Amino acid sequence: MENDYFLGRGWSFPPQFDPIAGEAIMNSGEANVSDDLQVILTTMPGERPMLPQFGCDLHRFAFGDFDHRLLTQIQNLIHESLLLYEPRISVNSVSVVPQDNEPGMLNIQVDYTVRQTNSRYNKVFSYYLNEASALLESTSQSPSSPQSGT
Repeated sequence: MENDYFLGRGWSFPPQFDPIAGEAIMNSGEANVSDDLQVILTTMPGERPMLPQFGCDLHRFAFGDFDHRLLTQIQNLIHESLLLYEPRISVNSVSVVPQDNEPGMLNIQVDYTVRQTNSRYNKVFSYYLNEASALLESTSQSPSSPQSGT
C-alpha cells in the first residue's frame, strides 16, 4: 500500500542502503510491523542504551536443558516482550517447536493481528538454541582426520 504510513515508517530490517540515492531503504505499514517483530526478538535487553529494557532475552536460554518447561518459558517471554514493545499488534498465539532434523533449532511462530487494520498475519523465526550442537554431534561421532594442505 502506498499510503500506509499510519502504521509507521522506519528502516527496513536488516538495514539496507540505496547506492544510487545514498539513503537508507525505508518500509512502512505491515512490512514495518513485521520487521519490528524481528528487531524485538533479536535485541538483547541492555543493547540499546536509551532503552535498556527493550528486547527479548532469548539468549539466556542458550545451552539450557531442552524440555517442555524451557519451551513454555521461551513462549511466555516472547509473548510478554511483544505485548510490551509492539503496541500496534494483538498477539493471538506464540508457538515454539523444536526441529527434529536440526538439533538445537527452534521454529518460533507468532500469530498476530494488526490492530489498526484488523489484518491477521503470522511470522516464523528460526532460533538456534545451541548453535554448535550439530557441529559437536558430527565431530564427536567421527574421529578427527588431518586436513589436506596443512
